[in-house]
Order: sequence, then structure tokens, then C-alpha cells
Amino acid sequence: MIVYTVLFTLAGKDPAENRYVEMFYVWISHLIKNAGLDDKDKICVLIDKPTLDFINNERHLAHMLKKCKGATDFWIVPQPLTISQGMALRYSIDEYPSICSECSLYIDIDVLVVAPLKAVREVCNDTIMTVVEGFKDNDDYGGKVLPKDEAAEGYPGFTSAIFAFSAGEYVKQFMRNVKGGCLAQNPPFYTVDQPFFNKYVYEDFIYKEKELFILPRAYVEVNTMEPSASAVFVNYSGDPGNGQKHVAKLIVCLCMEILVNS
Repeated sequence: MIVYTVLFTLAGKDPAENRYVEMFYVWISHLIKNAGLDDKDKICVLIDKPTLDFINNERHLAHMLKKCKGATDFWIVPQPLTISQGMALRYSIDEYPSICSECSLYIDIDVLVVAPLKAVREVCNDTIMTVVEGFKDNDDYGGKVLPKDEAAEGYPGFTSAIFAFSAGEYVKQFMRNVKGGCLAQNPPFYTVDQPFFNKYVYEDFIYKEKELFILPRAYVEVNTMEPSASAVFVNYSGDPGNGQKHVAKLIVCLCMEILVNS
């Protein structure tokens, strides 16, 4: 299995001021400790060169990676000019075909893994695993790009912060569709790529009755500081691109872990 994320600093910005770098250390430490990865698994980070150079100069990461059983790869990507270009990198299945393993899992840097990833490994060939969040007609999900449908009122939305896939040609086209929609939208939506993720989950999978693997709700918790025993992921979501707000949540999470385990 490949577990991957995207870490970028927008062109013209200083990586030293990028709070997502700090979040990345928390993200990868939880992944190494809790995900149950073995020496056949791989962690991959799509990252621009200025950000990677900054991390290497800091020299913190090498100590953490000594605890990882599998390999960790850093794939250099062009430094994004816009938030849309950065968010679209997660769908770059053509540019980075190594993403297409038997099972690949994408998770945002503000999503922490708190238990082994057993359920993710069950994703079938040429389908995706999604996580229910919100509602289809909400603007943060499909509401900006899917037509209103009274018959579908109350249908679920899906987060683009966590998804897995076993990539056949159908899934590859889905990824191209989402990426194309995201890059064409100017100005970007508040949740950037997520409305297009929902649009094509519905149009490419649900409406065509194509198999879709939906992770049980109990496996994913949102913005909790004390995850339940059933949780596999905790999504510290909200206010996309606001590194200060997200890193504060992760620091409180770390503090709560210390208190609970003391």
C-alpha cells in the first residue's frame, strides 16, 4: 500500500513561514506510529523543491524516519503558483504513475491516523474508497457544481481529505476529471477541489451504479481532541489554507495525547 500526501509552499512564499511544514511532522509521526505499515508499504510525499530543501536543512525528519518500517519517498513537483494548482496535485495520477499501486491512500496533512489502516486495504480493483461528510447540496461539497435535485435531498457529501483507490482505467479518468475541474475554476471555491470530487463521485460512480467503497462513519472523526476507540482517522478540517488555525489544533491534539497517556 502507498500512503501519500501533498506538501507545498506557493511560489514567492518562504517555506520557513509555512505552518504546514510543522503539521507534516505531526502527520508523519502518527502515520509511522499508528498505521500498522510494514516493510512492503511506502509513504510518499509530493513536495516542491524549496519546501524539501527547507526540511532537509532543518534535519529533523531524518530522525523520525528511522522509526519507519517501510520506505519513504519524496516526489518533486513543480512549485504551485495558486492554491488550486497545489490542491490538484493529489489527483496527478498521470504525472506520477507510481501512485497507482494495488491500494493507494491519500490523506491531507491535517488528517491524523490514530489506528491501523486495515479497512483501507480492502479496496477493490478500479474503485475508490470515500468518506461521508456533509451533504451533496451543500456548497462545500457538491452544491456548487451538481444540479439541485429534490429527489436527492439529504444525500451525503464526501470529503476529499481522505480517499483510497485501486487504480484501473475508470479510477484514473475520475482523477483526471476532478483535477481538470479544479484547475479550470477561477476564482477557486472555498473548498477548492472538493466540489469537483463530489461531482464526479456522483456522476462517475453513484449515478452509473459503479461500485463505491464507503468507509464506516465510526472510523473517521472530525476535530475531536480525544478520539474514540473506533476511530482510524481524525480530520482536523476547516478553513482551507489557514496553516495557523490547523497547526493550533494539532498542537492541542498532541497535548491531549500526553495528558491521556500520563
